[in-house]
Amino acid sequence: MTHTFRRALAALLVGLALGPSPVLAEPGPVERYFLLLFDAPLGGMRQLDEVSATVGAWIARELHPADAAAVVSYYGQELQIAQDFTRDHAALREAIDAAVRGQSRAGVPVEPGCPSLLARLETADGASLPRAESFYAALQVLAETVDSVPGPKGLLVFSKGFGRAWGGDGAPVDLSAELLEKYLPALSLYEPTREALLSRQIRLYPVDLATDHRETFPLAGVMIRLAGDTGGRYVYPVTELPRVLEQIARQAAPADDLRTGLSAGVTAE
Repeated sequence: MTHTFRRALAALLVGLALGPSPVLAEPGPVERYFLLLFDAPLGGMRQLDEVSATVGAWIARELHPADAAAVVSYYGQELQIAQDFTRDHAALREAIDAAVRGQSRAGVPVEPGCPSLLARLETADGASLPRAESFYAALQVLAETVDSVPGPKGLLVFSKGFGRAWGGDGAPVDLSAELLEKYLPALSLYEPTREALLSRQIRLYPVDLATDHRETFPLAGVMIRLAGDTGGRYVYPVTELPRVLEQIARQAAPADDLRTGLSAGVTAE
């Protein structure tokens, strides 16, 4: 009996003992959707690294295999897709690292069966969503992308103060800086934005990363109201970001109708 024959026979016997190879199951339907929006830039390099690492760890630890997420940055008045909806945690972590810096990135293809941000809102260059001149418009645009998705969705918005200019690591806050247009509150845009979120069962979670209370500006009040109205939560100050993100991921499904006024967040007077 040759050596080659003996090896082949041994392999055959092992195969018979183990039985047929298991058939890998097709991924089941997505159970929860999360949209992560980063208002870039978020601060100095140290804070960027900390936020990227913390949110990336949250993805790995708290998102279930059946959860899908997408990552978008809001740089100036441009929405840039860093990653379409996927359950690929490695791709999401890479997208987060780019989005906190306002960088463009070509992510992995959209997960089969998920809505596609690019397919719905693709522009000529295939990389950017339409201009969003205000935060209201940005929230409405993102809400429209999940029109066809039933059930509750979570929209996490990370910003350093929602409008206040920052001076970088250790630099004083410039209190005389003029607010960019996208941060200006507009009463006429509040109800359409609220309706866009409620009608898609989107819970809003604004995460205010300001480290100085003077950095939190008027739009923060709008975000507090929208978070409360949609059953989300406005997070400020951020002293324990990992714990806060864990609570968001584990928050129970909302009541049958968010319009009942039940809220897990802070509401404005």
